[in-house]
Amino acid sequence: MSRTLKSTFDFEIEVPKGQTVISNMPVASERDGSHSGLKFVSFERTPVMSTY
Repeated sequence: MSRTLKSTFDFEIEVPKGQTVISNMPVASERDGSHSGLKFVSFERTPVMSTY
């Protein structure tokens, strides 16, 4: 396996409103979810990092 493969990552997760979501990057935005009582939380893009 090549250890030279690196990439950035974009994360968005849908959770119940009232729950806290934690990532290694700051929250970029929050918006209403696909159903009542849910929300989407998006995080800032990560720096380039290994994919393994």
